[in-house]
Amino acid sequence: MSATIPTMDELREVCAQSFCKTDVCKRYNINLGMLNRWLAKYGMLDVFPAGKRLLPVPTKQELIELHHTQKMSLEQLCEHYGRGWQYVRKWMKDLNVEQRLYKSRRRLVGVADHNLKQMLTDMHHADRKSIKDISIELEVSDVQVGNWFAQFGIEKLDVYVTRGTSRGEQSLIDFIDSISDFPSVRTSQVLANKKQIDCYLSHQKLGFEYHGLYWHSEANQPNRHNHLDKLKAAEVAGITLVQIFEDEWLDRGDIVRSMLQSRLGKTPHRMHARKLTVAQVDQKSARIFFEQNHLQGPPQSIELAIGLYQADNLVACMCFGKHHRKSENNTTIVLNRFATKLHTQIPGAASKLLNAAVPTLRWKYTTILSWSDRRWSVGNLYQQLGFVHKGTLPPDYYYTKGQKRWPKQRFQKRMTGCPANITESDWANTNGFYKIWDCGKDRWELLIAAK
Repeated sequence: MSATIPTMDELREVCAQSFCKTDVCKRYNINLGMLNRWLAKYGMLDVFPAGKRLLPVPTKQELIELHHTQKMSLEQLCEHYGRGWQYVRKWMKDLNVEQRLYKSRRRLVGVADHNLKQMLTDMHHADRKSIKDISIELEVSDVQVGNWFAQFGIEKLDVYVTRGTSRGEQSLIDFIDSISDFPSVRTSQVLANKKQIDCYLSHQKLGFEYHGLYWHSEANQPNRHNHLDKLKAAEVAGITLVQIFEDEWLDRGDIVRSMLQSRLGKTPHRMHARKLTVAQVDQKSARIFFEQNHLQGPPQSIELAIGLYQADNLVACMCFGKHHRKSENNTTIVLNRFATKLHTQIPGAASKLLNAAVPTLRWKYTTILSWSDRRWSVGNLYQQLGFVHKGTLPPDYYYTKGQKRWPKQRFQKRMTGCPANITESDWANTNGFYKIWDCGKDRWELLIAAK
């Protein structure tokens, strides 16, 4: 059962009484993604500034008290001190504090590593239970069980590992079936390479893939082109294939469901752009809107944001910002976000917003640049807006651990304490992080030279 969102005053009071976000999550029994959405809804994303959480290096006695006595996990210690996991692990090593395995699930609190390894081995090898069966019995995700298998070097028996469907994948399939006019099928008969499509709607030649982060990372799939190869096979067969990462479904599920409704023509609310008012949007309001309505959340840079309003209600927004690479020509601006309100279709919104923005942008820029993610789109909207396709970028990677993804920039050697004689990738793998690859991006440009 999902938690009931508190009032703004109640949430503000709880945050004021809490040291970090982890404390608030415990109070409401929610995850960090849900809390961030609540904070965004009330415009409170800055309630926990980084400086507030950054604590000095703890003493050995303090670490023992928090980790051994209070049973705070490594992730909770990171949140508590406002530091990355590499810092906390280094403190434990330097201070000779034993790292213990604590999970939020009551079955595993206080279980030592050697006992957990034996328990998992017996369940998988002796009791012949699949990874999915183990995850259900231990009340954790199958991704977590897979991570433990890798951590402890437990041999995986393929006949058991590959059986069944993950809970996340099944919930995605259930949702698609609930809004589609026809039932979906799981099939390996429509692609020339016989690759399986998790959820396929034959009447629309539309397929959906659920990518569990652990199972689709280099920990299990070393081929960086695996997702792209399946996309290309689908294109050859005339099938539109949407590929969804696990964390997108789990952490941004409302937004993903809204996108799927749009893809299937089942969006429940419809407005017409011609009946809406165009106005410039301030940065704070734009960031809140994109946090609530865009899969990627707000962008780093916003130079101009234009919105569509129904009375005083912002229902669509498009924003532009500087390119993150300084090498790009300073006459180029990036269209970095466009979104409509969740579960709302607004024909003509993108065109109306772009036309409203161009006269302002022309004073400083000659070109608008943008990209479409090939996991989600072939760029139809950009073509409709008059953009020209300027090339396709190869697959790029993130790092993943458990059910989370992080941008590769956070794992640069200078930021992680990686030894000079070890590669970024090997150092990440040593610490339990693995690359997961996307399908690449298409680059689009629109010339807006001054008239």
